[in-house]
Amino acid sequence: MAAGLNYKFAMTSGTKIDLTDPDVNPSAAPESTPRQGGFSLRNRINFTNVATANKTTFTVNASSSASQVANRLRVLSVPKRTVVKGPIRVFAVESQTIPGHTTAGTAATAASLNSACAAGVLGFTGEAYNDPSQTAASIVLNVTAMQGGTTTNPGAALGAIPLVKADPGSDTAFEASQVEAVDSSMTAPHLGMVMHAAGGAVGTGSAVYRAVDLYFPHGGFVTMGMGPSGQALGAMVNSKGATEAVGLSGTCTGTWEIQADCMYVPE
Repeated sequence: MAAGLNYKFAMTSGTKIDLTDPDVNPSAAPESTPRQGGFSLRNRINFTNVATANKTTFTVNASSSASQVANRLRVLSVPKRTVVKGPIRVFAVESQTIPGHTTAGTAATAASLNSACAAGVLGFTGEAYNDPSQTAASIVLNVTAMQGGTTTNPGAALGAIPLVKADPGSDTAFEASQVEAVDSSMTAPHLGMVMHAAGGAVGTGSAVYRAVDLYFPHGGFVTMGMGPSGQALGAMVNSKGATEAVGLSGTCTGTWEIQADCMYVPE
């Protein structure tokens, strides 16, 4: 048996996908108008209506090296002088497919890599402009190893959703303990919200990720990506070695209502 690779994904080099842009996300919600005091930011994403390239969180490339890239999905547009309070909350929408994330690969991958990315999370963090110009060159991705609980949370400063279900081709939603469909058959109404993202803490023991608050003096985006950024997720071991992981990819599914509690810092 060939040894598998211990994969990790880095958001710093992934594709930037702007899901706050109606040209990319046809059901994008309007931005909230900032005002002094508390307010909310929100976005609605029905991933059925989003092109595959714009809802893909990662793809294991042909090199099959341990270091792979994670795409950066911008899910909320943040006005200037805004404090975004973690954690980000993700809600299911009534009569819509629940929020989810699926992995896909070859038949061999599906048969032998059923623990692929099981230690991973979809982490929320900030892409903040570092000057008033708000040019593309002035955007800064927050992947700092911020202290949280008993460990650090690079790329998940605003909370995270654990990807416990990672059997390629079979996991079209988050596990039932995280979210339920909002309809007449609900057994736990509170699970209309993805609980791990809402709770602000993921994992146990030495692997706990807690949400913090982030300040956007010049505005920016709340970004979601595969992570924790740059951290090893566990070996993908199979009978033919790690090359079978080539082409393995992750895709967001369902309808997501994403909200953040915020406060405005006046001039």
